[in-house]
Amino acid sequence: MLRIHVFIFMAVLIVGQALPAAAATSQRQWMQSLVEALGWSYGLPDEPTDEDYRTILQGDRSFHFEAEDIFNTEDVVAVSNLQNFGPFSGRGWLAGISTPTTVHLQFLLPLAGNYRLQAGLINAGHQFILDDYHFTGDGTRRLELVELGEYALPAGPQLLEDLMPPNGGIDDLILTAPPLTPIRPLAGWDPQAALTMDDLAVTAIRLLGMEPFLPPGNLDLTVEAEQASSLDGARPTDQRFLGPPSAGSWVRAGAEPARVSIDFDLPRSAVYHLSLRAVGPGRLTGILDQREELACSADPFLSDQPVGSFYLAAGSHHLELLLPPRGGIDAVKLRAAVTDGAAYRRLAGLAGAGNEPTSGQIDRLLRLLAAIGSDR
Repeated sequence: MLRIHVFIFMAVLIVGQALPAAAATSQRQWMQSLVEALGWSYGLPDEPTDEDYRTILQGDRSFHFEAEDIFNTEDVVAVSNLQNFGPFSGRGWLAGISTPTTVHLQFLLPLAGNYRLQAGLINAGHQFILDDYHFTGDGTRRLELVELGEYALPAGPQLLEDLMPPNGGIDDLILTAPPLTPIRPLAGWDPQAALTMDDLAVTAIRLLGMEPFLPPGNLDLTVEAEQASSLDGARPTDQRFLGPPSAGSWVRAGAEPARVSIDFDLPRSAVYHLSLRAVGPGRLTGILDQREELACSADPFLSDQPVGSFYLAAGSHHLELLLPPRGGIDAVKLRAAVTDGAAYRRLAGLAGAGNEPTSGQIDRLLRLLAAIGSDR
């Protein structure tokens, strides 16, 4: 909270100063400046493109690398396109020899994170080294995707060594981690477009994680728990002595904790203030889209409990809830926040500023963001 107050105070000082006009700054320049100033350039290639900067700021951490494209050509393996061992991705796969041999796979990871690692393998007995991790992977006689574990990896160049078993093979690597909050203007990045004060406000607010403080809007959605895609240890009930359910029934756990899976769709991308209409005794916990943890202590009767605010893209979402013994859930309620440019500017203390920021304002805001910092 302190850094939010500091940011708003300093932002007011920044835009309040009279500064000379300058040539318009482009969104491309702002993308590059953000990545460099915040120390996120480790995940960039030697000659980065607009898309490389966009990847880091977008925050999507799903990466797919073809082994035949990233191996050391001096390794004693061959690129094969034979389909005798089953279908493969890309233009081929790496085939080992009749004795153990090591293949070196080098790739660039744009973002740090705790990554789930999978690889397409042939035959059992692969021995891997990645950073300081040593682990094994077992395929079969046919090419298949194998789980290799979860590993904390920094952004930047990576080297995965695979000591292949005799006649082994490797097709590809897949690394996935929960996505980060995307840092982008309301309409997305347009590198050639002139940077506006709205762009400054939106990217700064998202970078600092301040979107939960946006005011609520007029879009309200209710997802009924009895429509859950999965009930493990819980079942629907129409009992009303703990309060009236929102649609006639609700879901309650038995004598043991229960797990409830709820899928829902959102009509538009926005920051959503989320609450659970739930009942105790005890504490409900959950995870949204496998990345956002949430929790609340429920009353002994059905009531709405706020659990947080989250930026959610339009489309499908998944919520896993763990109910305490005899606890229950009636509905998930979402209210979209006001997410127009003016709302972001007011929150950032830039409400009175003109449409195009000056170079001095941009430089000062950039130094402020770098001083406060943000993990990526």
